[in-house]
Amino acid sequence: MKTSKTLYAGSNSLTQNVSQEIAQETPDNTAKTHLLGTGTLDVFTFQAWIKTPHGGLVFQYFCEFNHTGFMVKINALGHIESVVNSRLLSIEMVSIPGGFNDDYWHLLSISYQYHKLKCYIDGDEIELQQQIIPLTVQNTLKAICAETALFKVEITNISLIENCLTDNQILDYYRQPYVQDPISDNNLYTYPDKQPQMNIDLNPLYSVRQEVMLIIFNDTKYHFIKNTLNMHNFNKQLPNSIPANERCAYIIESNNQTWPHFIYQTNYIAEEKNDIELTFDILKSLTPNRSHVHLQLANELTFDCFISQSTPSRLIAEIRISETRSEKARPLYRR
Repeated sequence: MKTSKTLYAGSNSLTQNVSQEIAQETPDNTAKTHLLGTGTLDVFTFQAWIKTPHGGLVFQYFCEFNHTGFMVKINALGHIESVVNSRLLSIEMVSIPGGFNDDYWHLLSISYQYHKLKCYIDGDEIELQQQIIPLTVQNTLKAICAETALFKVEITNISLIENCLTDNQILDYYRQPYVQDPISDNNLYTYPDKQPQMNIDLNPLYSVRQEVMLIIFNDTKYHFIKNTLNMHNFNKQLPNSIPANERCAYIIESNNQTWPHFIYQTNYIAEEKNDIELTFDILKSLTPNRSHVHLQLANELTFDCFISQSTPSRLIAEIRISETRSEKARPLYRR
């Protein structure tokens, strides 16, 4: 479930003495990613791609005029913690799921509207605990000083916009981060001048080639013909045809321009019957548990898919395509 829980009275504050906690960060696990601005951020969405085996302070915004702002960090257990100071209230939150300091790439998204925080990892909203307290001088979020320690991990494509993105917009940003001009055009964040340990380009230098191997058993009488053009940015793609009653292995390989994942979609029709269609929708991610293989088929067909290997660079999946009316035996693979 994606619900927010209010902390009971007397519980420990999620970020007591925020300034002291920031001062305790070490140079090995924090980032100098902060922004001084003039906006009050009554409504906002913050997003960044992060990769860390430790955690630490990720980002802080501070309004120079009225001390509104927000801070987000990852604690030692991989839980996401955030504080937002509006002109009236301070909202503190911590994510219930943890483990996001797993040294894999994740899109971290935080939206704020109507005194409510929402947090997303890789486009999916996660469950939170929240606490709302009156804003006082003691609870005012302080700006980061020049000597604040650095977040010596990988972080890129930081965006801060004065708009609350919808669930679908955030998921779309995760799936297609390179076609989000409205977000990049309205980004309030200006990259710091001196960030030698961070890559901030849209095509990061650490782009890697990723590969998917599909072992397809076409256990049908249909010979499938590709019905779409080959996609760009791929060195290898699925073949122009998938023969009937055969088991073959195929490779899909991206080039170095796809990061942090690639989406591969293609459509086939049966040579014998044009209304029999087969559509592949594959997401290969540098974060292994985010990779998936989806198939859409005509009513006469069914499929079983078993992912036998998933690593940052490679995914291997075995697929069996069958005819439903002749499906009497147990399937080879579990869904």
